[in-house]
Amino acid sequence: MDFRSVKTCCQLKCYDIIDCGRQKSFFLGFSELQSKNDKDNFLVRCLEATLPQQVNTTFKRKTPALYSWKYYCVLQNEKLQVCMNFLLSVLQIGRKRLRTIQGKFSRGITVMRDQRGHHNNRPRTISDEVWDMVEKHWASLPHSESHYSSAKSSKKYFKSVDQISLPFQSSLV
Repeated sequence: MDFRSVKTCCQLKCYDIIDCGRQKSFFLGFSELQSKNDKDNFLVRCLEATLPQQVNTTFKRKTPALYSWKYYCVLQNEKLQVCMNFLLSVLQIGRKRLRTIQGKFSRGITVMRDQRGHHNNRPRTISDEVWDMVEKHWASLPHSESHYSSAKSSKKYFKSVDQISLPFQSSLV
């Protein structure tokens, strides 16, 4: 990603508070991080959650807001408050990514870990013991090497006998 300086954001004019050079160093500090975990933890340091001081009763939400969020640009251990649009524009990320991190933070997860591909809601993996039993069963069935280019391949094929009835016949005898 190439750096793009922010020229407009809000009424507070965050782009005047943080000049182009500081914006670039903030962006490079984020974009040079390699993993998604590191980038998410960088974003957590740029957020601050506070309990809302008052609740809007005229606008009904399904769930009331748990936190009010403040956004910061952290440069050399100096925190400068900015608006959300400025933070998103400088780092070139979307609102959804920020919402995801805020949701994890509100559930008590303060150190972000990437969990993609690590679910266990559909345990499809077959244990090693089961695979050992399957391979032992396959070895007990009669098999031979293929006559199609068998010199190049070490694949073994079951012989063309009735493979379904064979295990049952041996157990009946």
